[in-house]
Amino acid sequence: MNNTDTDPGLLDTVITCGTRFESVEAVKAKATEVLNQLTEADFQHCFQQWESQPNMPYLFGHHQLGASSVLLQWTKPTQPNGILLGYNVYCSEMVGTVVNEKTTVKYFVAGGDTFQAKLTGLNEGTKYSIQIGAVNCAGESDHHTIEVEIEPHTPQAPSMPTFKYKIGYNLTDREELTKEKCSETNEYRDIAKPKTEDLVDDFYILNEQEKGAIVTPSPSPNQWVSTNVSCLVNTLVRWIPDLDNNPGDHFYVKYRPRGQEEYLKTAPQLEEDYAILVNFNACVNYEIILVAVDGEFETESEPQETPAIMFMFRRHLESA
Repeated sequence: MNNTDTDPGLLDTVITCGTRFESVEAVKAKATEVLNQLTEADFQHCFQQWESQPNMPYLFGHHQLGASSVLLQWTKPTQPNGILLGYNVYCSEMVGTVVNEKTTVKYFVAGGDTFQAKLTGLNEGTKYSIQIGAVNCAGESDHHTIEVEIEPHTPQAPSMPTFKYKIGYNLTDREELTKEKCSETNEYRDIAKPKTEDLVDDFYILNEQEKGAIVTPSPSPNQWVSTNVSCLVNTLVRWIPDLDNNPGDHFYVKYRPRGQEEYLKTAPQLEEDYAILVNFNACVNYEIILVAVDGEFETESEPQETPAIMFMFRRHLESA
């Protein structure tokens, strides 16, 4: 650590590489002494000093979807250097080896753990320069660049797709992510205990695709109380096309509560690699099927059944 960049209050607690101790116990004792002397403000200062721009995604590639789209895929930066907000993607037309900056379009892909995105509206025979940069609270990384050229495509039956889903999902733009995540890295917030006087139900959330469970305990009411807690949430379904064969051009989703005959269907998802199921009832089981489409051809995925991840019950206790 360079002393010129260190808070004056920390100068006398910095351990330099040249410090010598007679034993491991002495090292541990000194480290404990240093940590005990640091205040909360000191820790906050250190975290702010350490956060810097991430490095770029090391791997970045594409696969053609249909006649005018590509699926971009990348890996997480090896040095995120803070909380990753997402990724900026830039697409520009090329004339020979020269990038036409006037045609550049910028997209933001939210989420540090999102590693694919669909890019559509591309023209056959046109060469494109596509760049990606990782974004955290300190800024944007250098760009990883690839060149893409759309090849001729004849529609045919897509190979069987698959998909992932996440129940209780809300899309967040970059401004909202920055406000939420970056304030978390710069401030220590007190975690207040939930108020229980207004809670009348034991409310459990359990998603089989996620680890652990969230439990909000209720008080012990002495009479039955009605509640307006809703089971309706948004659920994200992300397309995972078979990129080793014919993935198709786009997809749609059909789904139904278990035991019902009729399917609900989303509109065809022409521009994204995901669909949002609105008013998804998380208190019941659903069967979900994703349908890959290429021209007039369609191929269904294997069905997946979602768990009922939210359920409520009321306890009636006799009055004391």
